Amino acid sequence: MSEEFFRQLDNQLGTTRGPHGEPSSTDYLVIELPAVVERFTSDFDSLPEFVAGVPAARMLVTTGVLVSASVVYGIEVADGGSNAWNLVKLVRAGARFERRTLVERDAPVAV
Repeated sequence: MSEEFFRQLDNQLGTTRGPHGEPSSTDYLVIELPAVVERFTSDFDSLPEFVAGVPAARMLVTTGVLVSASVVYGIEVADGGSNAWNLVKLVRAGARFERRTLVERDAPVAV
């Protein structure tokens, strides 16, 4: 992951939890990021390009447990061929996260 990715998370979510239980960037990294990494790993080619015509640049728009919506951008930085894993560097986090408090996270969702 790029330094910019971490910087954006810190700027948007803060490095500590908010006064009413709003999640921090560390909470996002521990709770939300594993699913994001899994999607980039397993579904990279099906994710939308964030630069038209540049298939190495993809984005994931998703919902989560702690944030109601987020977008993460990734760039394929190496292609090891058919017998090796492709390496993806997560470069940017969404421009804005709608933070949920820890209490809201546990509340039932109306359908």
